[in-house]
Amino acid sequence: MGDPRAPTALAVSGTLYRLLLRLCPAEYRHEYGAPMAQAFRDLAREAYDKHGSWGVMALWLRALPDACSTAVAERIVATKERRALANVQLAAVGAEGEYSMRSTLSTVARPALSAGALLAGAVSVWPLYILALLHIVSRLLGPGSPNGVLILPVAMWAFWVTTLFSHLGRYLAISAAGILLALAALRFGPRNRVLRAVEALTLVGILAFPCFFHYQPPLVAAPGGLAYVPTQPGLLDGVVKNAQVAAERVPSTYEIVGWSGDGVLYYQETVKATEATRTWAYTPGKGARPQLVAEAAGIVPTATAEREALLELVRAPTQPERSEPSSRPLKIRQDGLASPDGRWAAVVAKHIYGPEDVIVVAME
Repeated sequence: MGDPRAPTALAVSGTLYRLLLRLCPAEYRHEYGAPMAQAFRDLAREAYDKHGSWGVMALWLRALPDACSTAVAERIVATKERRALANVQLAAVGAEGEYSMRSTLSTVARPALSAGALLAGAVSVWPLYILALLHIVSRLLGPGSPNGVLILPVAMWAFWVTTLFSHLGRYLAISAAGILLALAALRFGPRNRVLRAVEALTLVGILAFPCFFHYQPPLVAAPGGLAYVPTQPGLLDGVVKNAQVAAERVPSTYEIVGWSGDGVLYYQETVKATEATRTWAYTPGKGARPQLVAEAAGIVPTATAEREALLELVRAPTQPERSEPSSRPLKIRQDGLASPDGRWAAVVAKHIYGPEDVIVVAME
């Protein structure tokens, strides 16, 4: 009995190849698109019959660069033909060899805008899009899917992008350039539907990036418990700090200074790039934000919060979940400090190889 996934895998491949052909000029597609799509379907069927999903993936590894190079070559030919036609038309009105601003925009600037938007997507959101697509295809193909061969290089690509984003200036510059290029390409670029869809996805992805790439601290409250993270960054800084987790960078280290008699926590931050130190004051509570102060005031002696007791009050957001009990002890490496009334305990927690945070946990 045949593999029931075969029709789905082949249908998905055929649809993706037809979409890929839309990168070619319309004239080329009208003349050669149908026979090329049919040839690909025949080759995909033959590859699947002989080697299963691995055969289809091997076919894609040959067909993808061939289709992309064909699309680029035909676009260049089409651009030259349009330019030659513009020369003829301008010559007919006595302006031979000269281009109007509109002609130049049509033949040079429009493709450049699209290329710029695609490049901005390549160094921002597209690695994550492709990783998500590979996971979806893996689910469709089921066990034995060859997607692992592709996931590794795409994951390395995504890691390089997150390394770029680990600095706020680079992240803002890349995002601003991507938004401007995508908007310009959508407004003035070629009217190719596939290109416009890619440009729109790039724009939406960059704008929504802080929402789905937000920072998660190394520890959260255990079920039924309560914990605050005074060092939790804002929306844009959260992207940068999350990228620092992936890049295994520690921008700042923290030290608990102590508690004042009225329940204010003081902690010190050391910025590793400059070795500058800053002191912060924080009063635990929903919506409370830390305040930068000149120095700690009114510190009183308080009890130590034992590391083992704190580990019972928190959980480590980890995938897969079965690794949570073993990863949690790695994120608290010292005792904490209890508040004067014993309601709270403050401790420094750390991603295993990444940024640190101050965690304030309810002890009751």
